[in-house]
Amino acid sequence: MKIPTATIRYRVNDEDFTLKLIGHVAMAERLPKTIKEFKNSFFHRIFSSFTRKRRRMAFLKLAAYIFQKDGLVASESTTLACFVNAITRRESKQKKLYTVLERYGAEMQYEKLRGEIKILFASKKFLTFAWQCMAVDKEISQEDLKLFEQLCTEAKMSDESEVENLKRYA
Repeated sequence: MKIPTATIRYRVNDEDFTLKLIGHVAMAERLPKTIKEFKNSFFHRIFSSFTRKRRRMAFLKLAAYIFQKDGLVASESTTLACFVNAITRRESKQKKLYTVLERYGAEMQYEKLRGEIKILFASKKFLTFAWQCMAVDKEISQEDLKLFEQLCTEAKMSDESEVENLKRYA
């Protein structure tokens, strides 16, 4: 009976390592203890920065919409202030941001919001965030439930047990 073997040589943190595969068993004399941070290319870092900023703003717009849809209460106002403070510390920028966020109230149509938060639909985790925002004031209204249903439809979430699971994470 023949047993397949292979030797793999690799380099981590400017050190050489060897891994031997014998059948289904892997053997190594030593392994790297840590791996230095991987640095993305300059263009990748710039692209990631833009994407991160767009996603943060989309989350903030969604939160503002949820909070203001049924009237902003104290707990929601405090939470929104924390979100704004996390994005920018400068008071002048915070005032501008609040001015922008005031548009996300009861008079805004969902279709308008949808266009501004569509970057979030790539991951279903935003539904947990939305549910948390809806539950901040400890009251989930019929409007909140209707909005959550629309968000689930946008995220292509048809499995009710999966939706309930996301709600539990909140």
